[in-house]
Amino acid sequence: MSLVLPKLSVYLAEDSALVLRRLVALLESPGLARVVGVSDDATVAFDEILRLRPDVVVADLHLRVGNGLELIGRLNSTRCTATKIMLTNHAASTARRAARIAGADFFFDKTTEFSQAVSEIGKLAGKRSAYARSH
Repeated sequence: MSLVLPKLSVYLAEDSALVLRRLVALLESPGLARVVGVSDDATVAFDEILRLRPDVVVADLHLRVGNGLELIGRLNSTRCTATKIMLTNHAASTARRAARIAGADFFFDKTTEFSQAVSEIGKLAGKRSAYARSH
């Protein structure tokens, strides 16, 4: 018997409308995942993530209000089990280190690693599907 799990759920904390449209299209069009929420405000995102309980959180370093480091740190303090991905244009080693310290599971540069971020979410979705097929 195979277990049917809903699609991987993803929350996007991002302040660029262009990046949001691109991410939603790349995740939802091929059926990789379902975007369950978006915000450009770290406080709003935090509250919505706790309520929605997505499988993955993708956060930009700089948001319109607050930042992704604070968001990820606060989520980790609540023992949020979502996979946390930092996706930003600020890819200096100090930003990578700060993201790791805050508790990000992955860090990707929007300019050079955007497709890798989407690919990683695809891998997470694939693991979820494999788990469902085996149970």
